[in-house]
Amino acid sequence: EHLVYIGTRDDTGVGTPDAEIAKECLREYMEGFQERNPNFYIFNAVMHLDEATPHLHINFIPIGHYKSGLEVRNAKAKALEEMGFGKGEMANNRWRIREWEVLRDICKAHGIEISEPKKSRGYSYTVEEYGEHQDEIRRLEEEKAQVETELTDKQAECEKLDKQIE
Repeated sequence: EHLVYIGTRDDTGVGTPDAEIAKECLREYMEGFQERNPNFYIFNAVMHLDEATPHLHINFIPIGHYKSGLEVRNAKAKALEEMGFGKGEMANNRWRIREWEVLRDICKAHGIEISEPKKSRGYSYTVEEYGEHQDEIRRLEEEKAQVETELTDKQAECEKLDKQIE
């Protein structure tokens, strides 16, 4: 299953004008999915409009072709290879990034900017990428702590000034 959504309940909640735009983006994304992914046999595709945000569930069977044994098999690695994403553990990651780029371009055409995908099932980092992300997370947490300390100090200073004014 491939799950696709745009935004959160805070910015594209069902029933809002932005949700209508997201719905159109998801529809366009789905229309081109089979053509972009000829080795994925889609057996179900559903857009949910009854939850927090519009989102799309795409269920497919990955099809790989072989010279020996069964000629056609359920094989995601082979399907990805045949569709040009290479071999190995990063093939699925390359596919997911390409699909995100397609969605990003559709959204951009509708005036929506989407963020990069977060790590999820099937999306993996190399050891080097993971280390870089961990370093960035630590740096941001330290920066956040510093800003919170400064905010607390400023609030205390404001309270002190308020008491002097009274």
